[in-house]
Amino acid sequence: MARILIDAGADLNGPLGACGGCDNAAAATLLLNSGAAVDGLGGWSPLEEALYWNSRRVIDVLTQRGASIHNLRIAAGLGRTDRINAFFADDGSLRPEAGTVNWPWGDLSVIERSNHDRAAKDMLASKFASFSQDRQGIIDNAFVYACIHGHIAAAKLLLQRGAQINTIPGGFDYSGTGLHYAALNGQRAMVEWLIEQGADVTVQDTKVFKIPAGWAEYGGHPKLKEVLLRSLDQ
Repeated sequence: MARILIDAGADLNGPLGACGGCDNAAAATLLLNSGAAVDGLGGWSPLEEALYWNSRRVIDVLTQRGASIHNLRIAAGLGRTDRINAFFADDGSLRPEAGTVNWPWGDLSVIERSNHDRAAKDMLASKFASFSQDRQGIIDNAFVYACIHGHIAAAKLLLQRGAQINTIPGGFDYSGTGLHYAALNGQRAMVEWLIEQGADVTVQDTKVFKIPAGWAEYGGHPKLKEVLLRSLDQ
């Protein structure tokens, strides 16, 4: 079906981003072979979409095709400590290339142009406007990406650079800590490391008000839920 639609002149770039949201590596490969831009056409890239949703197969496809590591959250999500360091100046400040906090629904202008109804646009715009875009907010956002993908070295580096382990940063719909997202994605080594570093297992996310153990349960990781619940008693 995808081949038929491509041959009929369908857009290639929007669907490539969508592949990152549902881990459709076969369609992503077909779209790239048909001329889709590996980095998209600006703004939120297909690789960012895949990292946000932890779409492992599409991440592999895009990185093998040379997708750009053009901001701090991408470097963190890929565990690229060399690139993380490159986004910091010698005085510890962030270089402009580190980017800003963003998410799949776009910035205020993208949200306003979307096909959401007025109430949804206002809700998304309000949440985007709440994202802290200073150095701290950008580093904390990247830290969660490292936790999602189990990159302990990258998470450690970001902590050394000032990431706050128990902060719920901007840039996410289901707003939780790095521990929440590690638990959701079954990253046991990361969960255990975060707890060792002082991550608070009692923090609730700000959308459904669950602690990390609840996120592990939702993600289908009962043994990891048990690890987190045991930590409550220690």
